[in-house]
Amino acid sequence: MERYQKTTTIEEAGFWAIRLFIIFLGVGLLLHFLLWWGQIVSLSLFARFFPLSLLLLPLLLALGIVLHEGLHGLIIALLAPGGWGAVKFGFLNWMTPYCHCQQPITARGYRLVLLGPVVILGFFPWILGLITGIIELTLWGAIFISSGGGDLLIWNMIRGVPGEKLVQDHPRRVGVLIRKGGGSYGE
Repeated sequence: MERYQKTTTIEEAGFWAIRLFIIFLGVGLLLHFLLWWGQIVSLSLFARFFPLSLLLLPLLLALGIVLHEGLHGLIIALLAPGGWGAVKFGFLNWMTPYCHCQQPITARGYRLVLLGPVVILGFFPWILGLITGIIELTLWGAIFISSGGGDLLIWNMIRGVPGEKLVQDHPRRVGVLIRKGGGSYGE
């Protein structure tokens, strides 16, 4: 099977994550200031339960990371021919967890794998926080939009790949292998 690759480095993915965090944190705080001036502290769960919030924050972040990778895995399992057999979890280093798709799936499906956790754990809470004035949701959203920085970078790299093409996680780099030619599994 002939393939070509679209890859980047872990450092570039990290830079994307930092940029996204700065943008979404900055815009989120600015919008909170404009929309909820004078009400942020009164609606803030963090301010009401400060000592408890400090203890729970690391646990909530760890849970968010597990949920992020778990959502990747669930979407892969639903789309890959091998189901959960196509899913591999691990760490690139002691701080970078990943979920790896070990079988080819369509580019359309792969884009769902990339965007699912970022939308569910990032954009949705970010927007909900702005609507409700609960700043913790907006902060959570900014954190989990940025934690999907690598996902969004890869999504951007494969935007032009036709939806029926088969793609697969690159086994050693940040990126994908794209099958040349047709897109059927039976070829």
